Amino acid sequence: MSRQSNRQPSRSSGRAPVQPRGSSRYVEPQQPASQRRGESVRTSSRSGRSGGGSGKFLAIFLGVIVLMVSVCAVLYVVKNTERSKVERGIREKERIREQNIDRVYQAFLKAHSAGKNFVTGVDPNATDDQLFGPFRGDSTIYNIVYTRNFKDQKTRDTFAQKMMDPSRKNIAEGGITIPKGDGVQIKKGKVNSEDPIMTARKAYTSDPADKVNQGGEILVIVTAQREPD
Repeated sequence: MSRQSNRQPSRSSGRAPVQPRGSSRYVEPQQPASQRRGESVRTSSRSGRSGGGSGKFLAIFLGVIVLMVSVCAVLYVVKNTERSKVERGIREKERIREQNIDRVYQAFLKAHSAGKNFVTGVDPNATDDQLFGPFRGDSTIYNIVYTRNFKDQKTRDTFAQKMMDPSRKNIAEGGITIPKGDGVQIKKGKVNSEDPIMTARKAYTSDPADKVNQGGEILVIVTAQREPD
């Protein structure tokens, strides 16, 4: 009779098989599927947050650019408006200045025609109508002054002067002299310390052979339009 073996059948204990000694292979434990899905969700969430931050930064950057462009546009418009205003002021001032100069010069030409013979001694007996008639009714004329220099019977230097309005002889001239051809000198001035005027004057000489008449001067004063500051 054969001898029955005392070995009991091996039962599965549920433990993982033991690697043989001396083996270096390592098997990484498998993660449960649910854990892998969780990590995937977290990774996706982090990626989404990162993308949202970039978009927000881009929006802020574009906003700053738009703001800077808007500010530059406003500054350009303001500066351009101010420059245009200054240029208009300069042009207006020049227009008024030229108008004042032309007014006094045209008045001087009339005075020259009316009074040259008087101031040079050719017609020392010229009447007021001859001298001032061309200016009657012209409200821009402030005054006209004719001065004749001569020697009296004792050869002393003296003068004769005729004014359109003797009460308007105090004026203040100043500023740059503006030459206007043929010896005419034009200047700005004031009366009553503030009212603007323009003056035009010219000195005349007499014939060198004339031992009595020594020449003279014509002075024309007109009211002027005030120039802007």
